[in-house]
Order: sequence, then C-alpha cells, then structure tokens
Amino acid sequence: MKRIFLFAVVVVIAASQGFAKDLEKEFRKIVEKYDVPTEVRDLKGNSAAPFWETLMKYDMSYRKLCMDMEKNKGAEKEAERCIELLPRFNAQYVDWVDSTAQNYCDSISRVLGLNEETPDFKLYFTNLSEPYSCSALGDDSFSVIVDRGLLDCKGFNEGMLMGIIAHEYSHGLLNHRLHNEYDMAKKKRRNRLTNSLIAGAVGVATIAAAATLDDGTRGIQGGSLYYVDNSVNINAGQENAVREITPYNYIFQKGQMLQADLIAFRLLEHLGYGGKEYINLLKLLENSQSQPDAYEDYILESGVKGYPSLRYRIRFLEYVASHPELGNKMNEKIEKKLIEKELRKKEAKVKDASL
Repeated sequence: MKRIFLFAVVVVIAASQGFAKDLEKEFRKIVEKYDVPTEVRDLKGNSAAPFWETLMKYDMSYRKLCMDMEKNKGAEKEAERCIELLPRFNAQYVDWVDSTAQNYCDSISRVLGLNEETPDFKLYFTNLSEPYSCSALGDDSFSVIVDRGLLDCKGFNEGMLMGIIAHEYSHGLLNHRLHNEYDMAKKKRRNRLTNSLIAGAVGVATIAAAATLDDGTRGIQGGSLYYVDNSVNINAGQENAVREITPYNYIFQKGQMLQADLIAFRLLEHLGYGGKEYINLLKLLENSQSQPDAYEDYILESGVKGYPSLRYRIRFLEYVASHPELGNKMNEKIEKKLIEKELRKKEAKVKDASL
C-alpha cells in the first residue's frame, strides 16, 4: 500500500511539473508576441507621454491594422459597420458619473499623457459601488470609466490607479475593438466561401443554410461578433453597479487582454512605481469583487473561449517579472513583412510606368 501511495505521489508531482513547463512555454510565446516594442522599454526618464508616443510609432500590429483598413473593401467595411453599431457612452446622459471628481480625473489624464495621443479622451470616476472599470466608446473618441468601489478598496493606491487606467486606455488607443471585428469579418468571409464550396460539391446544402452555420467564432450569429448587451444577459443577482457600465464594455480577445496588462505593467516600470504594483492590483481585484467569477462565467456562456481569468493574468505577469530578459519578437517580423509589401508595391508601380 505504501508503494502504491508513493507511486501516486510521484505521478502527481511529475504531472504538475509538466503542466508548469507547458505554462511557461505559453507565457514565453505571449511575451514575444504582445510585449511592448523594444524602443518603448529602452526609453529613459519617467514621463508618460513619450511612452505612448513611442508605443504608437513602433507597434507594428497596430500599424498593419491601419494599413489593412485603408483597403476599404468587404471585410474592412463590415468591421467598420460593426463598430458603428456599438453603444456610445455620453457622460451628460447618466446620473452615476462623479462630476465632483472631474478636475482630478483631468489632472491624472495630463500626468499620464493620455490627451497627447488622443485629444478627445476623457477619464471618469463613478458613484457605483462595485470594483470595476472599462473602456467605453464615445461619439468622437473613447473614455475610461473607473467605479468608486474600486477606488475605495482596501490597499488601493496611486500606482494601482495608474495601472488600471493604462490597461483600459490601451484597449482604446490600439483600437482593439476594430481589430477584433476585422479579424472576425475576415474569418466569416472565409467560412462563407468554404461553406459555399462544400454546398456546391455535395449538392445538398443551400447558400442560405451555409450562411447560418455557426462559424465557431462565437456562440451567437449576426451583429457584432464580440459585443453582447451584458445588461440583459448578466446574472440577475449581481449588483446594479455592474449592470450600469456593462453595456459599454466589450469582450476582448485573450491576447488583447494580456497585451493591455503588459502595457500597464511596463508603464508602471517606466514611471517608477514598479511593474509588481500592477500585479498587486490584480490580486486586489481577485479579493475585492463580490462575485469575482460572475463576469468570467458570463463570457464563457457567450461562447468566447480562452478568456484569461484574474488568476491566469497574475501568474502570467509574475512570470514576466521574473524573466526581464524576455521581450517582443513579433514586431520585427511584422515590420519586415510590411517593408517587403511596400517594396513590392513600388516595384509594381515602376514596372507599370515602364510599359
């Protein structure tokens, strides 16, 4: 019996070690794909404005999205239409924005250099009691909304505030919503083509039936592929405070959530707070939300797979903190492809001119 027990212990230990190694490999790949560009990490000084300016200049994934959207064809137009249909936040039409804190919010925006890249950006605090925050689209730009319940959490400090604002701001600055909708629009079009070809080959499926097949990207069909009106679908037992801001919230991809975490982590490093202060923020959230799994459960019910839990995000950033030698490798690959693409265009123009 003792031998059997020891064997079982050895198996469990081996399995846990294998899982840890797999997780480290996964974390390494995420850092290499989504970390801030090397030029951002090499910045000197502790001013926030150059951080955002350099990020926008050297983030090749964002620049590629901008170049793709200039094509203005089918998938690009479909993505734009989905964005146009998302709800817009207007502070003057809600009664839960804390107007007495607006001067302070504006001063934080200036300190963080947020209006340098996005002049119409606004930061708002609310009177809502739950510890939540979100990035919300507006008519002309986007806003970051932070609930009073988060500001009043035990242990919450200035560095954490800077971190949560940076996280939410990154989603708007890098246009993650548009990136999502564009990716999904392209995937839908590829699947429609595949379904049409299959339908023609077997002579059974109709075009109409193929168009309604679940393409595997979400548990819903039609409309925006990522946004759902949470105010209707979220668990009825949650606080009204949660329902107030969720119509403006958006379910970002796993990579985008972790990219926003990395940006916030690196910004706090740059400002002198230390990246670990952002990890402490996530730990605070893990222990402060009255129903920490409610929103994650909702996301899973909506059909989004692989959404990172707070515990996953904490473990990921702890890995980042313990491996400072790691950094972004994807940026260089994308830049090389973009340069090659531009060269091919120039060569084609020269060839056409010589004919």
